[in-house]
Amino acid sequence: MKTQSIVDRSLTLLEGKADKEQSLRFARLGFSVGPACVRITVALEQNTRNEAQIPICLFDPRGEIRIMKASEGSVGAINRSYYVAVDSASSGGIPGELPAGSWKLVLYKRRFFEDIAMRIRVTATFADLTDPQDVEALQRRCSEGESFRTQPFSAQREPSSSLVAGGTWYCGELHVHSSESTGRTPVDEVLRVAHEQQLDFVAVTDHFTASHWLKLQGLGHSGRPLLLQSMEVSGDYGHANIHGINRWVNPLVDDNQELADFLELPQRPSMETIADEVHAQGGLFCINHAQSGMVAWRYPGFPLRKADLFEIWCLPDSSTTLLYPTMWDNLLCQGYHITGVGSSDSHHPSGSDVWRLGQIRTWVQATELSQPALLDGLKAGRAYVSYGSAKLLLSVVAQGIVYGMGDTVVFGSDGSCELRVELRDHSSGNLFVFINGFIHDIRYLKGGQNETSIFVLRREDIPSTQTGSAYVRIEFHEDVEKSRFWGMAHRDHRTMRILSNPIWFDC
Repeated sequence: MKTQSIVDRSLTLLEGKADKEQSLRFARLGFSVGPACVRITVALEQNTRNEAQIPICLFDPRGEIRIMKASEGSVGAINRSYYVAVDSASSGGIPGELPAGSWKLVLYKRRFFEDIAMRIRVTATFADLTDPQDVEALQRRCSEGESFRTQPFSAQREPSSSLVAGGTWYCGELHVHSSESTGRTPVDEVLRVAHEQQLDFVAVTDHFTASHWLKLQGLGHSGRPLLLQSMEVSGDYGHANIHGINRWVNPLVDDNQELADFLELPQRPSMETIADEVHAQGGLFCINHAQSGMVAWRYPGFPLRKADLFEIWCLPDSSTTLLYPTMWDNLLCQGYHITGVGSSDSHHPSGSDVWRLGQIRTWVQATELSQPALLDGLKAGRAYVSYGSAKLLLSVVAQGIVYGMGDTVVFGSDGSCELRVELRDHSSGNLFVFINGFIHDIRYLKGGQNETSIFVLRREDIPSTQTGSAYVRIEFHEDVEKSRFWGMAHRDHRTMRILSNPIWFDC
């Protein structure tokens, strides 16, 4: 084996400017690698006065992403090294054959506030093809690396606690990070805590990368929690989780013709092209923390009909969280059937406060505990979000027919129906019934027991929206603070315990 220098050069990343080697968002560097390569290492040096975060992305000659790593923002002199080898890789890397040809390195100018002088060094290690031992070792290591390539996680079929005959509810987390991107702990720690929390499923959604798929696969895990194959795409104007995919998608989503030309892409990347590719793979596209400052959703041209899920509760956002269901109501009233889900956005599964895994849960009704069945349940809107121990069964009964979340009610000849809200293991607090985003009714519940509340709804209670449809949904809020005046009921981010998805009416 021998190691040689491939690249050793200086580059200034320009803030808000471009030149022949970089656009406003990306700096580009190509280099060639010869045959029999067993390892490529990329080392970056930088020194900044302000916090900077510069993810890197390395593409092989086949156009496959081999390293995608977004480290935490940092200040001062920073030296970072990343590698990919035929049988192993650093965090964010995908091991396997390292083909000879033109490799392409992209530096994503994601978050910095000054021009940054950088030194980029690329080294490559090669096997000696005249040495039989090197040849044997190369063949063995390539075989080991290829056996570790990404495959969809196998489905699991196990019973879970059910609130209603004929339906099974599974609880889990849909937005979690590990040290493969910006999380604080490795994937095995995430999995351990998820198991301790008795979650039925968990989606590790590391930024940009799919290397966590390999790490989870390498653990040989079976049983609960079921592992969804997911990742988070983090653009300049918003973030999205994608669930249930079987191939890693290009995570550099913001329109950039220079990048498309450099990578020889058939079209400029965008959030919409990501959504199209996810749907082609049978997956779901989720808009994340849509009101959260600079990481809020700010893609006004994105066709919202291509969003399957919407985070209606993101625990770390504190008071901002209450804006999410309000924005979601606006979308529902426009006729978008987007399923609401919850998020801890956990970066430390056993940490304190909002980062702890398992505090907030998305419950999904599915035919079995498998990735396809959970995706079907989420897409159909058979889901709700809870905080703490409270559980929900929501239905509408019309003419003897029972409708659940995601269903569309057909009124009988008498023009009335019953909304049934069953709460279990809940605290005392206020049950809010919303119709088309407006509060229709409020009922105080004492808690400490299982309670069923019934509301009679008449056709005239459910006015048609501009799209010709209408909906009812519920929220339950603990009475953390007692109201001082009759008729008032506190409802904020501290009090939320359950948010349901809508039951629809064809008006």
